[in-house]
Amino acid sequence: MFPLFRKNFSYRPLDTASDEIRLIRVLPELKRGHVQCQVEHFPFEQAPPYIALSYTWQNPIPDERDGPTDDGDLIRVNQNTLRIGSNLASALQYLRRHQPLEYAWIDAISIDQANVEERGHQVLRMVRIYGAAQKTIVWLGHEAGDSDLALDFMRSLAKKIKHLKYDLKHTSLLRRYIRDKTHLKSWAALGRLLKRTWWTRMWIVQEMVVSRNIDVICGDSLISWIEIANSMSLIVYSYDSITSMFDSNNIILDFTPLRNVNCIKKLRHNLRNGSSLLLENCLSLADGFVASDDRDYIYAILALASDASALVPRPDYTMTTHDVYHNLARSYIEHHKSLDIIHLRPRPIASSPLPSWVPHWKVPRTSEMWKNSLFVRNDKLEGLVQCAATSTVPVVSFSPDLKVLTCRGFSIDVVDGCPLTLWEASADRGRVLQPLYRNCAYASSEEAFSAIWRSLVQDVIFHNNRWMEPPEDCGRLFANSCRRYDSSFDRIRIHQIEESEETLNERRSNWYKKTKDFAICGRTLHDWIFDHTEDLYFPTEAGIEMRHSFYQAWDRTSLKPRIITTEKGYVGRAPRWVQRGDKVCILLGSSLPVLLRPVDDHYRLVGPCYIHGIMFGEAMGLLDKGEVEMEDFALH
Repeated sequence: MFPLFRKNFSYRPLDTASDEIRLIRVLPELKRGHVQCQVEHFPFEQAPPYIALSYTWQNPIPDERDGPTDDGDLIRVNQNTLRIGSNLASALQYLRRHQPLEYAWIDAISIDQANVEERGHQVLRMVRIYGAAQKTIVWLGHEAGDSDLALDFMRSLAKKIKHLKYDLKHTSLLRRYIRDKTHLKSWAALGRLLKRTWWTRMWIVQEMVVSRNIDVICGDSLISWIEIANSMSLIVYSYDSITSMFDSNNIILDFTPLRNVNCIKKLRHNLRNGSSLLLENCLSLADGFVASDDRDYIYAILALASDASALVPRPDYTMTTHDVYHNLARSYIEHHKSLDIIHLRPRPIASSPLPSWVPHWKVPRTSEMWKNSLFVRNDKLEGLVQCAATSTVPVVSFSPDLKVLTCRGFSIDVVDGCPLTLWEASADRGRVLQPLYRNCAYASSEEAFSAIWRSLVQDVIFHNNRWMEPPEDCGRLFANSCRRYDSSFDRIRIHQIEESEETLNERRSNWYKKTKDFAICGRTLHDWIFDHTEDLYFPTEAGIEMRHSFYQAWDRTSLKPRIITTEKGYVGRAPRWVQRGDKVCILLGSSLPVLLRPVDDHYRLVGPCYIHGIMFGEAMGLLDKGEVEMEDFALH
């Protein structure tokens, strides 16, 4: 976990029978020189009040290059010397100035990092340790890059949210405030602050989720966690409407730290409401964090999950990363009687040494769409649970080396065509696979057009703090939006368009221009749009917020997944590395249809897919009618 270098200092083993922990006291500065600490052992239930420290080992500011280690990185522990990282040394100096003699739990010192068995044991205790701390102090590092200004700006945003609610009346006021160009210097400062490595450190997930009281400190400035969480929620909510302002002013504001804070906020909320946190939920939400040890993508959040003991009994740092990932996949399938874990990290075939069905947790999730489909059932979703294989359980077997998963299911269709993704150059027309078939699986042109736009957002949007099926008004919104992006249509009047929405048009416009000539159910998208638009206003009944919710879903799913058509005339979405000839399959125990690619005598998992018309168990009827047959798929 940490490259802790010792000099003379040696650890006394923890007494596991009395549930001991080590606490550190930072002594007052008697004279200019090294930080001096005392390490003491306490039974956990008899430990004095203490603070817990959350920080990064390395220099937290990527743009600053670490120089040679100096005496500032050398501390005295129980009259012995110990060399530590520069950022931890500065955190201890802060504690010495502001909170001397208080007990603290600091993982790099409180855990014997050289003792693999102790590390594994203490990892599972960290939830209790941070949860019992009087306060958790987040140390972001020393003041730099106008970090004080960034903290002031977050306080002002949090104050705005405190007085204004997320409702129709105040949404425009909030967006207008954050788009005020007098804040450009503050935005630039915030962008620099969010580049610090703490925001993406994997271990902060459990540290922040279970901590009762949290203060975030940068230099000598302090801000509460509540202020940070609320201000970043506002930024995430309005992010798409302010990115053009950043681009035109050379401001870089990475979305990942914002999403990470929202992930922590959501997990904290669920934990405090007594909601059960499954490991699959934690792993899905925490995909924006980074670990130096690939095993820690699992171990760092293990203690948060209610089902962890059944899946990974305890962290074992003697196991290889591949063994950890293989064992988790198998344990999940056997314990939960579900194949859904194989959908969580779809990746290009042959991009990983792992079998295609074993998630590689270091690989970022490729799209928001797979998270939405799998985990809305555990969120606020009213009556909308996508489950292609209904309530079936998996019929599986594993090879002795866990490299092959054989599962029962059936093939219902084959991928026929797919257009360019937003990431691909428009000039690369060779990548466009126009369908070879003109079939349509839908009963009417209205159903076919509904399949097109609903596939675009995977038939689910997040609106008013819950997942829901988009109303039909969103279809008219989609059609009229595309018409605006196409110069071949007559100019139409647009009413009730907020200024912020105009800044969203570029991504959607580019997607439409790359897709308009693609044939779907025998007609180009351009023709479908032509038949489903009129010289109308944007639908007022959908409401400003509903329109914003649909646009967000469209923007965030248009980046990488491809629209696809099948030989039988279905429309759907699939990972960008889909190919013609990939089989659309239903596997028993899987909530989503999957794409499987035949390779010699076996298959490789391409990834999950959305196929409009078979997401709610409809394909199981084909099995009952004898139109498809069960078979075994060997996944390598």
